[in-house]
Amino acid sequence: MAQSLTLHSGILYGFERLHVFLYTGSTPEYFVIEGKAGEGGTQKLEIEGLSKEPTTVAASDITYYLARKGVGKVTANLTLLDVPFERENLMLGRKTTTDGTSLIGKETEAPEAAFIAESHLDDGTPVYISVLRGVFRREKTGADSIDPDEEFKPEGAEYVFTAQTLISDDKDFNGNTVATHIGDDAGKEHLFTVLGFEKPTIPAAPAK
Repeated sequence: MAQSLTLHSGILYGFERLHVFLYTGSTPEYFVIEGKAGEGGTQKLEIEGLSKEPTTVAASDITYYLARKGVGKVTANLTLLDVPFERENLMLGRKTTTDGTSLIGKETEAPEAAFIAESHLDDGTPVYISVLRGVFRREKTGADSIDPDEEFKPEGAEYVFTAQTLISDDKDFNGNTVATHIGDDAGKEHLFTVLGFEKPTIPAAPAK
């Protein structure tokens, strides 16, 4: 049975992993960022623009109608730690030379992408939050001096995912931007399939 967020179970706990889909060919490139050593980890996710700013329509000297259908400019702000250099280049559309130098310039173009973020409710039930299409970008990079008197604590990098409307043959998902599913069931499988996941098994959320 499908579940829904309620007053008592609607708080999300944690951000365990990020499933990334990159549409660079006939089959999506797929990988997971989930805190394995040397493979990057997830720290924070915030999605904005989920509701449209209502526009007033006046008639007969009153606010006669509020135009409110649709969503705003949907963007997801992600903080990710230690994403491998090669994977970040793929996400951001950076070219790499044969000897391993990453290049950013006028030909840089991020590929179409999608993601599914995993969290859970207070009872351990998994929650899957997806932005169905868009592109990743990273605005800045840099380096800081290390204070020899303090313990080094690495900080995550900030990425922005700018969403676009999904065009799909799946009538349920076509024309939508964000999807949320609760639980490990057929609905989860449907979501992964719509994004192009073709492996025989879908990674299950760990037991809490």
